[in-house]
Order: sequence, then structure tokens, then C-alpha cells
Amino acid sequence: PDKEKSVVDEAVERLEAAGANVEDIYAAREWMLAKAAELPADGFEAGALARRAEDASRELVEDFSAIASSLDSRQAGTARKLIGWAEGVIAKEEARPAETRGSLATSIEPHVRSLYRIVLTAEPNNDDLRLKVGYTEHVTDLAAYLELEYLDEDRDIKKINELIEKVGDALETSPSGKKWLPPNFDMAEYEAVKSLVAERKAEFEERLKDPFQAAAHREFQEITRYLKEGKKLDGYQWVGRTHKPYLFVVERDSAWDETDVAEKKFKQLEELITLFHGEYDEVFKLEPIEKPLPLIIFKRPSAYREYAVGATLAGALGHYEHGTGRIVLSDGVGRDTMFHEGTHQLVTFHTKIDTISNFLTRSYWFQEGVAEYFGGTSAYTDPETKELRFELGMLQIGRLNYWRGNENDAYSLWDLMGLTFADRQANLASGRQDKNLMVYSQGWFLTYFLYNFRVDAENVVQIDEKPQGKYKEGFLNYFKGELEGSTGRNELLKCLGMWKDGAVDQAKFDQMEKEFTAYYNWVNRKSAMKYHVKDRKLIPWDQVENRGRKIGEKLDDTLDYEDD
Repeated sequence: PDKEKSVVDEAVERLEAAGANVEDIYAAREWMLAKAAELPADGFEAGALARRAEDASRELVEDFSAIASSLDSRQAGTARKLIGWAEGVIAKEEARPAETRGSLATSIEPHVRSLYRIVLTAEPNNDDLRLKVGYTEHVTDLAAYLELEYLDEDRDIKKINELIEKVGDALETSPSGKKWLPPNFDMAEYEAVKSLVAERKAEFEERLKDPFQAAAHREFQEITRYLKEGKKLDGYQWVGRTHKPYLFVVERDSAWDETDVAEKKFKQLEELITLFHGEYDEVFKLEPIEKPLPLIIFKRPSAYREYAVGATLAGALGHYEHGTGRIVLSDGVGRDTMFHEGTHQLVTFHTKIDTISNFLTRSYWFQEGVAEYFGGTSAYTDPETKELRFELGMLQIGRLNYWRGNENDAYSLWDLMGLTFADRQANLASGRQDKNLMVYSQGWFLTYFLYNFRVDAENVVQIDEKPQGKYKEGFLNYFKGELEGSTGRNELLKCLGMWKDGAVDQAKFDQMEKEFTAYYNWVNRKSAMKYHVKDRKLIPWDQVENRGRKIGEKLDDTLDYEDD
């Protein structure tokens, strides 16, 4: 009984005396921590006091939680007093050195927020209190993200729309008019979308540092403005995708992935570029394509036709605009159409004068003939490498059939060579689309003839693995002249060696016309004969077989000049 009371005993007494009074519990805890600091750190009493202080912290949190959960909005005044005391405790705890701070502040903070909520019901216009409760002010215009030109990926738009829907469901408006997201809202998703937008913006700005991408962006803006204002297509939205050297302006539609559409179309056009440059790089010294070649792609044929009304042949799903340098097409067009229209675009690009503004003066048969020559390219799988290969110069049976079925509407060779795009426009204006269709057939055949026509001394047609026609060199010289700016019948005849003393060498032209007509008749006859065509190529008479037996005759490949 006479023993002096220890500090540990006194700590126990102080804590017991505090009962459930949080202020007294905290005072007892503070006394314990102060005494412990005066004692040797490695002594028994210092350790015992520290443990008692931890007990006090737990009791304080439990009692504070019980008090906070027992209050409601009718006791907002009591809640305010508790908040004031608790905020002082938190501030004091956070001011302690890190090594002695403990977890008291973080343990009572959630219960302080519950007191904030009680007060907020009594003070709904207290926006500062909303922030303390854990509300987040909603100030970002999420809908505006959907209009950003660099935010057009379907997956990104989906994330934004999902967030817009969640925000709309959760949003609260305070009396001040401010919009708030409640404490339980998933702000991680909110911030992730904001970060995504910032990332896409940075990518966009970095991309525009490339001169090609900057030019493609300007072209995209010009095209979309034209579609909206010039073509009055207000109900459409557009996505821009670049695959050098192409710019794809793709109609936005939930039924497809615009990025995937552009990639698939690019793969076809990439094959065309390889084919075109492989054929002509060495002959014409073609320059690399550094500026964007634009394509506009509609999802539905009806949308394409709304755009193209009066500008192209009936039933077409794609065309090249000689006046703008753009390809316009509907989804679903085949590789033949892509190659045809893409060839127009490549010829225009590699022509060294401005053909866009004066295209009406350009040779019509030549442009369509070459486009059809590439459009009819054959694709096959290499048996050794298993890679896709392409071969030029295939027979266009459909074109032959159209010409043969409409021979009364056919142009003479002389008139065909003299046609320009002004004639094309006149045919469209007069409703004579059949005349333009004939140019596709006859233009292709003239190109095929100039590449391939070659006979021996007995007038037997020579069918070569690669075109070696007697007029091929002259035609390529004319093709080169077209790229350098010249055009027209006279230029062609000069290149073919049919120009003498400033005029047409009529005898030579008459001879070529006879050959042209005879070759047309022969190709029709040959292609109608069984086993004489394989993989869209003519087979020489001495290689025609049926079940391993040669059945061809020299007469099969002998030209028949009707006037001889």
C-alpha cells in the first residue's frame, strides 16, 4: 500500500476514468505518449505506455464511430461540434513526425465524413462541405469529347458513351446549380477517360508533325466540309484514316469498324501500287507518292448513289472524280473496281501537269482502257511461296460480250482514239450511257491490242507469256507522253509511227485498223472455243489440249482479214 504509483497504473486509471468520452480518451492518450517520451525508449514502462496508448486509440475510434452512427440530420449541431473536435485531432496527428504518427487520423476520417453527410442534409447549399464528404464536382463536358476530330476510334467512343451514361445516372445538382458526382462513384473510370483523351490528343499532335499527315488532315477537313456543305449530307459522320499514301474518309456506322474498313481497302490498293510501279517504274521513272490520295467510302449503296447521282454510270458502286482526284465508293466493291478507280488516281498523280482542272481535254479511251487493263488483273496463290500474286493483261470477257452485243453502238477506231472526257460528259447529259459503256469495252480492247498484237508471216497470232506486241513500244511512248501532259489521237498516231509530213499516214492507219478489226474478231472466236482459254488467258493453238491430247490447229490462231 505504501508503494509509489507507477506511470503505467496511472495510465490505466486515466483511461478508465475517461469512459466513453472521446475528448477524455484522447487526453489520456496524449498524457501516455508524453510520459513515454520522457522515459528510456528501451525500458519496460515506455513500452507499456505505448501499448496503452494504442488501446486508447482503438477505444477512441470505436466510441467516435458509435457516436457518429447514432446521429441524424436533427442533430446537425452536435455533428458540427464533433467535426470541429475531430478535425483538430486529425491536424494534430498529421503534424507528428512520421515515425510516431500512428493510424488514428486515417481511422477516424471515414467517420468524420459520415458526420459531414449529416450536416450536408441540413446545409444542402454548402458546396465546400460536399467536397469534404467526398463529392466530386463534374465540370468536364464529356459530350464534347465525341466531337473531337482526334477521338474517333469506335472503342474510345464506346468508353466515353458508357461513362456519359453512368454520370447521367449518378449526377446530383446542388442548389447553387453545380453538378456533383457522389462519393461512391467510380472516379477511376472517369479519370481514365480524361487520360485517354489527353493521350489521343498528344498522338494527334505528334502525327501532324509529319508533313504527309498534316496534308492528309487538311484534305480530310476539306472533304468533310464539302460533303456537308457542298453535297448537303448533313446526317453523316466521317472518320479519317491514313495508310500512306492514302487518306480514307470513311462513313461512321455502328455496323462496321471504320479502321478495319480502311485497312482492308488499303491492302488492295497497296497491291495495285506494287503492280503499277512494277510495270512502269523503269519505263517512266515514276516518282514516289508523297501527297495523300483520298478515298471516300460509304457504308450503303443507297448513300453512295445519293452522293453520285448524275456523276457516273447507272448501277456503279464506285467512281473516280477526275475533277477532284478522289475515289468515291460504296462498301462491297470488288478488287476489280478498286484497281480500276485506283489506276485512274495513280495516272492522275503521275501526270506532270494539272489534269484535275482540265481533265475534259484528256483522252477518254486511254484513261478507261488502262484502268480496265489493271482492273482485270488476275490474282492467284503462288504454289511454292503460298503468297498472293497478280498478273496483268487478262481477257475481259464481260467487256467483249458487251461490245459484241451492242456493235451498232460501237465507235470506229478513228473516233474512239479522238474521244475526250468532254464527250463522256456529253453522253451523260444526253442519257447515252451505252456510249460510255462502249468506251470501257473498246478502250480496254485497244489497250490489249496495242500491248499484244503480233502475227508471223502466215498471219498466225503469236501469244506471248509477256506482251510483245508490235505496237507495244509505241503505246508505252504515248503513255509516257500522257504522263508528261500530251494527249489525243494525233499524239497517239505519232507515237505509233503513223504520222508523215505533218499529217496522218493513212496507209499505215488503215493497216492497223484492219489488224484491229481482225484481232477483235479472232479474240471473240478464240475465246468461244473450248479449251482455248485458261485462267483468263488465251492458249496458243499448239498447246491446246483435251485430256492430254493436243487438239488445236494452226487455223485456230490464223487471222481472217475480211476484205482479203
